[in-house]
Amino acid sequence: MGKRNVFKDFSSAFDSEWLWKNRELSLDSRLFKHTKYYDKVCEDTRIASPDIPSGGDLENDLFILLYSGRNDINLNADWLYRKMAEEIRKSKGFLNLKSLCESKELFALTAAASIFHTLTEQIIPALLSDDNMRKYIEIAEMLQPKISADFIYIQSNRNTIKNGSPEEQKKFLKTANRLHDRQTQRDNLLQKLEECYLRNSKISGLMENAVQHASEEVNELYYTLLSWSEDTGTVGNIPFDSKLLERIKQDSQLQNISKLLGKYKEMLIDKRKNSFSYGEGEKYDLTTGNDINSCLSSDIALLSSSETRPLFMHKYMNKGLTQYRKREAVTKAKGDIIACVDGSGSMSDRIAWAMSVALALQEIAAKDKRKFALIQFGNKEQIRIDEFIPGAYTQNDTMEAAVHFFGGGTNFEQPLQEAMQLMESGYHDAEIAFITDGNCEISEEFAEKFAAFKDTHKLTITGILIDDSDENCGDSLKPFCDRIYRTTSMNTDDIAEDLLTRIDEER
Repeated sequence: MGKRNVFKDFSSAFDSEWLWKNRELSLDSRLFKHTKYYDKVCEDTRIASPDIPSGGDLENDLFILLYSGRNDINLNADWLYRKMAEEIRKSKGFLNLKSLCESKELFALTAAASIFHTLTEQIIPALLSDDNMRKYIEIAEMLQPKISADFIYIQSNRNTIKNGSPEEQKKFLKTANRLHDRQTQRDNLLQKLEECYLRNSKISGLMENAVQHASEEVNELYYTLLSWSEDTGTVGNIPFDSKLLERIKQDSQLQNISKLLGKYKEMLIDKRKNSFSYGEGEKYDLTTGNDINSCLSSDIALLSSSETRPLFMHKYMNKGLTQYRKREAVTKAKGDIIACVDGSGSMSDRIAWAMSVALALQEIAAKDKRKFALIQFGNKEQIRIDEFIPGAYTQNDTMEAAVHFFGGGTNFEQPLQEAMQLMESGYHDAEIAFITDGNCEISEEFAEKFAAFKDTHKLTITGILIDDSDENCGDSLKPFCDRIYRTTSMNTDDIAEDLLTRIDEER
């Protein structure tokens, strides 16, 4: 029996509501239509981060899903890719991942590449292991270009065919019937695909894991960039220093420090956002920059639309927002900061945490234009002093200091002596953080000398003892410390938060 023609004659086909309401049929199988702008953003980000390989249109679509505010999934997109996008959006971790990636090019591409890898290596093979599903997908993929070609022919000839020749009208009628048959067949296939998909109970779990893994990768990258970025407001955007990322990937010490330092810098940023802001200043001119508090409402309004939000981020990233210039008083914080970090061999497993606390203190000093010095010590002959005067050091200087480790013995007198010399050479009202994991007795003579120095110089010294369980461990800190934190009494994150918050608020 032959196929039954839905349209009996030219008029019934030409006047069919079904034929003309299907305006969305096209050759475009992408998750989103009109992707030229976002494809360019994605490509620019990929050029800036060549270690992220290209995954083609699907990876680009995942980038758009995470980076933009678009929700207009193309109903005629490839069924499998559309199904994956729907599953991603239903996952428990999607909203969190989206909040990390939206308007952040590097984060969005990192997450897209991560999910794309899981899709191609695990999820799609798991689906295609079902013989029926694989067969239905192959037939649907074969039908799609034929359906699109028929539709394009009908649409392109709509204005001329009504008064066309009988032969042309006959061809139009034949194409319309064929299009209806193919579309019906495709709809039936998609229904069967849905049934096959629902029978596979593993997919949701695999997708949850994929989204979770992508979030972990983005968080790790976020903390890495935040640790070493001079402009924390543009973390995750391009441009960024790809050489910096490569250096960190090759150095396990920098990797370990980044995970902790980024977390502590984020804590400081959040606390400062929530604190009371002084010195608003008098508005007297217009300029450009990326100070949200001074930004004109006309630029802030760009955030109200998903289509203009990327433009806002582009202007923010390039310090191109129109904002008020203000007269503000220049203030100096309470005192300079000195961090003494034990570099003895027993600190090898703890040095990353100690250094992350020290560099978080450096961040406080930099923000408040306070001097900062890092004194790393081991035995009496092992001493390294790095001074970080505002505006007089580079990111490379900080990294070089961060990766240094003596691995020797322990001597407390030498770093304290160096701290006193720094104060005599221009460090005022100093806060000293002394981080160690062991005992080292100082002589009575030196203890008296240091006590006398404290009487004539305004300084506060805080000891941080990374101890195990020995109750007597840390007694040698008591003669020169005003307060002592012990890791047996507080966990390391609480110690860091308490110390950093106290010193940050002293301004």
